[in-house]
Parts: sequence; structure tokens; C-alpha cells
Amino acid sequence: MFPGAKIVVVDDDSVHLEAVISALRKLGLACLSYHYPDERPAVDTSFGGIRLVVIDINLVGGTSPGNDHATLGPPASLIDRIISAENGPYALVTWSTTDLHDALIQRMRHQGFTESRMPFFSVPLAKADFLDDPDGFKDEIKSLLTKNPPFGAILDWERRVSRAAERVLFNIHDISGRFSGGEAAERMDRALSRLAVNAFGQANVADHRFEATNEALMPILTDAVNSELFSAEDRDIWEKAVTKHGEKFTLDAAAISKLNTAVNLEVSSDVKPHRRGAILEVPEAWLNDDEFERRFGSQPKRLRGDLLKLTEPKTPRWVLVQVQAACDFSQGNVGTIPYFLAAVVPMTRVRMQKDGADLKLPASVWQSPPFDSVLPISTDSFALEILTGVAYPMTRKTIEESKFKVIGRLKDQIVSSIAYQGNTNGSRPGYISFR
Repeated sequence: MFPGAKIVVVDDDSVHLEAVISALRKLGLACLSYHYPDERPAVDTSFGGIRLVVIDINLVGGTSPGNDHATLGPPASLIDRIISAENGPYALVTWSTTDLHDALIQRMRHQGFTESRMPFFSVPLAKADFLDDPDGFKDEIKSLLTKNPPFGAILDWERRVSRAAERVLFNIHDISGRFSGGEAAERMDRALSRLAVNAFGQANVADHRFEATNEALMPILTDAVNSELFSAEDRDIWEKAVTKHGEKFTLDAAAISKLNTAVNLEVSSDVKPHRRGAILEVPEAWLNDDEFERRFGSQPKRLRGDLLKLTEPKTPRWVLVQVQAACDFSQGNVGTIPYFLAAVVPMTRVRMQKDGADLKLPASVWQSPPFDSVLPISTDSFALEILTGVAYPMTRKTIEESKFKVIGRLKDQIVSSIAYQGNTNGSRPGYISFR
């Protein structure tokens, strides 16, 4: 679908609705408008990334004075439809003839709006002040970004990133014109295919069409983002938005795990089991002591105790992590694909102790930063503890025949760190000495 508008306007008076739309149009801003009650968002409408909601509070004509409950119901319900759980920050402007702005905010809280779905900030605008002053209304809308500097700053950042994506599309379209083909679509197909092959290797593209193309486009996007972010800044708004930099503060464990999850972990049903960084569930049939030892050289309880030093949980979830070098993955080299055995260890785990302190893990165990609870990997916050000394290489055919369940993927940067530690630990020199 096309990227959607970022603004939604709702009013029951067509003249008043047009006044808002006209002011936004003069600012070069597109919007979704609804003339209530004949027009309203469908219950299953999928909104996302809405940054401004302008709504009349009194959408029910003939409402009796003092009957605030009936007046507040329609706007609160409409905002509930418009703002999804993953919408992000937005401003709410009540464009009204009433003084019920604060009451609407309270109604939204009582109606069960989570904090993330409440307005980042909200302001009332009286229709009487602006209906006959369209230029004043336009200036008032424009000033919303400066009324709340942190909100204006993050919107400025979003605008720059969006402009960078536009630049990438222009560049790709321009490049595609240099490929052979009678139609624009054919030339673009060849351009994207060439990028995908260069990024992932010809042998891998068929199974990773989007990922391969994305891998090639990311450096172009990164360059465009850097150019936009370092272009002329709106110094005034950023100076007002970023003022707490002198404070000393720490993030709590929940915030840290959420950030680590966003940066380093991907959960998608589309990840192929041979993809670099893929996290595969060890099949149930492999988990009995004999089969586990036959495949990994030791029984689960010994690895849990001798290497992971775990008292609890007694039976951690065992997974395999694909740690192939980026260049080997892209080139589709002949040979086996390397995996390391790993355990999903909840942050509530209990280690063996000595003198009141947890036992130190051996250097062959790579510990991830803490991740937030995410299905289908774990219902609790967790870390991946990877046994770089327990490698399990497989051929592409073996991987496909085993029908592994893929439960996630570690992103490339962190996979490189795991592979580096595994290779470094595995190649450490030894020597004979007499003492």
C-alpha cells in the first residue's frame, strides 16, 4: 500500500471540516478527513503512524447541556479506532465549541487507553477564535511543533528519515533506467535482481528475495539518512528538546532488554533455517540423553552444569544458531553451514555459587545481552548463552530435510561477534612446558 497520511480530521459540520482541511492544505499537509456521522473509520481500519488528530468534541447534534457522557462517547470511540497499539507519539487537537477538552482526556483514560496510546500532548482550539481567521488557524497548526519541543524534534527526525527513503527511491529509479528492457518494470526488475545477487550470492537469492534486496539497499539508505541527518538542523527546536543531557541516570532492566531486542533480534515467520543468524529449535526427538549426546557430544545435564553453571532452570530450551561468515553466506560456498548449540536462559536463572558468588562461565560460552520476552522464543526476559565449543555443522540438504522450527534470528552485527569469539577461542595457541 502507499504510505498513509499522518493526520486525521473529524467533524460533523462540513464547513468546519473544510476549514481544517484548507489550513492543512496551505501547509502542504495531506490528511484523512471524516464528515461524521456519515463518514467514520471502519472498525477494522488499519491506521499507523498517525501524528496529529484534529477532532470536534461535540459530534452529536442536539446534545443536552450537562450530558457530558453522551457528548464524550463518540470522539473517544473514534480516537480508539484511529490510534493503534503501535501508533507511536501523536498530538490531539480538540477543535470545538465546548470546554470539555480535559474531560475527553479523562474519558480516554477511564475507557482503558494504555499510556502508549494516550496523546503525547494535547491542546484545545476554540472554533469561535479561528473560523473567521483561516490564516491564524494555519499558524496555530504550524506552531504545534514548537509548543512541545520533544514532539517537534522527533517529528523532525522522522521527516528527515522519510526524505532519505524518497532519495533512495529516486536513485534506484534513476539507476534502473540504465538497464535493458522495454518497460520501466522490466528495467527495475533487472536492477533489483542485480543488487540482490551482489548482496547474497546467486545461490541464495531465490530463498531470500526481500532480504537480499534489502541488504543491498541498506548502505544506500544509510548514506541518504546520514546526509539528511547532518543537513541544516532546526537548532532551536533541538536545543529546547534535548535539555537533560547533564543528568546522571540509568535505564532499568526492562528498558535495557527492550532496546537490546529491537537492535539485535528479529522474530519473523519468514526467516529460512539456513539464514545467517537463524535460531532453530532443537527438535524434541533430539532432547533425550542418548540422542543429545550422540549429536552434541554430551548429555544436556552435563552441559547445563559444567558449562552454563545453572541450578535453575533444570531444563533450559536448547537451540541452534547459524554463525556462518557473511562472505561465505553471500557467496553460497560449497560445504557445511556452521551452527553453535545454545540455551535460552531466563534472566531469573540461578547459577551455581562459590563463596556466595555466581561461578564464572568459561570463555567458550558467549552470553548475549538481556532480551525482552518475545514469542515464540520465551515468555520471560532472557539471554542466549551460546556454546562456541559445541559446533553442529550441517549441509543445506540436511537442514531442509530436518524441517527445523525457526523461532527467531540474531542480526548480522551480533552474529559476527559470536563467530569472532568462537573462532578466537577455538584457535587459541597451546604449548608443552615442563615446570
